[in-house]
Amino acid sequence: MAKTQAAEDLLPVVSLEDLKQDDRNPNKGTERGDALIEKSLQKYGFGRSIIVDKHNKIIAGNKTHENLLQVGMVKDPIFVDTDGTRPIIHRRIDLDLDKDKRARELSIMDNRTSQVSLSWDTTVLAMLKEDGINLKEFWTEDELEEVFAEEGADSMLPSTGELLALTDVTIKEPRHKVERGDIFKLDKHHLICCELFRQWSVWKPFLKDPKQLFVPYPGPHAPVTLRAEHNPVVMVQPDTYICGHILDRWAEVKGGDTIKKLVREVQ
Repeated sequence: MAKTQAAEDLLPVVSLEDLKQDDRNPNKGTERGDALIEKSLQKYGFGRSIIVDKHNKIIAGNKTHENLLQVGMVKDPIFVDTDGTRPIIHRRIDLDLDKDKRARELSIMDNRTSQVSLSWDTTVLAMLKEDGINLKEFWTEDELEEVFAEEGADSMLPSTGELLALTDVTIKEPRHKVERGDIFKLDKHHLICCELFRQWSVWKPFLKDPKQLFVPYPGPHAPVTLRAEHNPVVMVQPDTYICGHILDRWAEVKGGDTIKKLVREVQ
C-alpha cells in the first residue's frame, strides 16, 4: 500500500522572504507604530494573520511583515489556503485570557498598534481612485477631505521661495527661472513643477518603470544623489524657487545641455 503523505508535505513551501510587499499600500505607517509592532512581536509573539493574494503579494499586514523580517521572526511560517468563505481562527494555545496578564496586554497592544501605525498615503489613494477604486466606500465626503488635508493642501504652498524662508534658510536666487506647470527632462529623470495632490494626474503618467523613484517635494540635490545614479527619478515640486535650484545644481554637475524643457501641460 502506498504511503499516505502528511498534510504538511502537500503544502507549498513559502518563506516570509518570498512574500511581496504591496507597492501601492495606502498606509505609510509611522515610526511609533513600527516600534510598537516590533515590541509586540518580541514580547507577545505573533497574533494577527498576514493576508496575501495567490501570488504571495501582501494584501493586509505589510507593516507586520516588515517588522517580522526586522526582528528575525521568519522561522516556519504557517500558510493556510482559503477562498475567503470560511473564517480562520488563530488559537493561541499558550494563553488564557482570564488568567494570563500577557493575553490581556496582547489585546490592548493589538488595538494600540493599529491606532498609531496608520498614516494614509494620499498620493497612493489618489492613484487608486484614478484606477477605479471608489474611496466613498470607505469614507464620507467630509472624511475624505480631512484625510487629504492631513498632509496639507499644497495648492496653498508658496512658489517664490517662502518654503525655504520658513526654515530660516537663506540662499541666492536661482539662475533657472521656473513657472508652475513647467516640466523638465534631466537625462533619465523628470522634474514637474505642479501641485502634488490636486494635479496628481499630471505626474502619474511619468511613473511607468518599476525601477523609478518617486520623490515629492525634492530638494536641490535630489537628482544627483547616489540612488539617482542607478534609478530614474520622478520629482514633483510645487515651489518654483526650489525647482530653479534643482536645475541649477543639475547643470553644475551634469551640464546645462542635459536639461530639456518639455511641452507645458499644467495650467
